[in-house]
Amino acid sequence: MKCLSIILLFLIYASLTFGQDYVVTVQGDTLRGTIHILLPTETHEEIAIDTGEKNEKLKAFQLLELNKDGVQYRSVKFGKIYKIMEVRTSGYLSLFYFRSENQYSFGSPYLLKKTGEGIEISTLMFKKMMTGFLSDCPEVAGKIEDKTYKKGDLSQIISEYNQCITSQTKAAFNSSAPESTEPATKISSDNPAIGSIRSIKEEIKQARVEASDIVTLLNDVEQKLSKGDKVPSYMISALKDQAAEFDFIIDDVNKLIELIK
Repeated sequence: MKCLSIILLFLIYASLTFGQDYVVTVQGDTLRGTIHILLPTETHEEIAIDTGEKNEKLKAFQLLELNKDGVQYRSVKFGKIYKIMEVRTSGYLSLFYFRSENQYSFGSPYLLKKTGEGIEISTLMFKKMMTGFLSDCPEVAGKIEDKTYKKGDLSQIISEYNQCITSQTKAAFNSSAPESTEPATKISSDNPAIGSIRSIKEEIKQARVEASDIVTLLNDVEQKLSKGDKVPSYMISALKDQAAEFDFIIDDVNKLIELIK
């Protein structure tokens, strides 16, 4: 009887703790309670949360993610503001839905790459915008161009694009061809950041972990540096966020970021 009581108490505690809505702030704190996603305005979006101890409001830029009624949401930079977006598909290319001004429903689709590049999906300019946005995977872009894929095929487009990026990354990562051409050597010696990137990729390879997203991001950064282009701040932020998942490269990535800046 005593054992049964303990089990019941545990189940009640678990349902109260894990069944609650929660929000993760930018400081990394997790707040649990009752969450209300408030009506969006032109200048900001925010939520209200009742933790049982206090009621408070948090603007979208103050939070990373939240879970309400079993649905996952994330804070995403959208133009000059941050929006609370519903997560539909996660991956290198993720699909979100956001709300238009003064609308409660999450009805507008938005695509976001791990690099931080995002695009609002429009029916009117779908083919032109999507072929440009997904041009790093010619197979998928080609199917959009020839109208094999249309807006209604969004799930298939995302799935195939993510598979394409994973395949490209694995091919580049596992390639045994030496990168010892004279131009590459010259670039590496002129820009220590490129040497640092290659060293980090080798660390990941030796660790034998699944890290296709950050390797793809490192390849994108290396490509920009090789061309002499400036690495945009959103890519640097994405690099830092991705590195946080792998303790053994955090210090090297932080040094790389200093070199890039």
